[in-house]
Amino acid sequence: MKKKLILSLLLSCILLPGTYGQTKKEQQVLQVMKTATRYMMDVASYKGGFVWSYLPDMSRTWGEMEAKRTMAWIQPPGTPAVGHLMLDAYHATHDEYYYQCAEKIANALIWGQLPCGGWNYMFDFAGENSIRQWYATIGKSAWRLEEFQHYYGNATSMMKVRCKQPSFFSAYMWRSTIPPIGHR
Repeated sequence: MKKKLILSLLLSCILLPGTYGQTKKEQQVLQVMKTATRYMMDVASYKGGFVWSYLPDMSRTWGEMEAKRTMAWIQPPGTPAVGHLMLDAYHATHDEYYYQCAEKIANALIWGQLPCGGWNYMFDFAGENSIRQWYATIGKSAWRLEEFQHYYGNATSMMKVRCKQPSFFSAYMWRSTIPPIGHR
């Protein structure tokens, strides 16, 4: 009976996900990762979408140009890149929270996808009128960024953009067999 109890405890420490077998440093890294991710998802993100840069007080945001708070940028390091980061965190830790974050980001990208199947450089959760207003004001002032001076409602056809979304979506659907930190 005593041997079975000891064996059960040892197997639990090896097989159960959590902090068993992790060093204090690994536990701290996981805690910092979770704190930073919560901030990104709860404060920086808008409905799962991201831009490139934010002022600390979130009063102004930028993609390739200044962006409205309701916008999500597609070009790296925008929304798909953050989605990949969440999947990397999930694969490293096997913590479902990171997969749920990737799912929220995927849903944002689905929301912004155009009927033709592609994406523009960015999309705006506030709708068509808001994006038209952005093009008529901020985009109109784009020096040497002619693609932002007129709104056509079309998908931009940059190779990186076209390749990035399918790879994020396929990675989102596939769960890796990489063992989590502390379980190698």
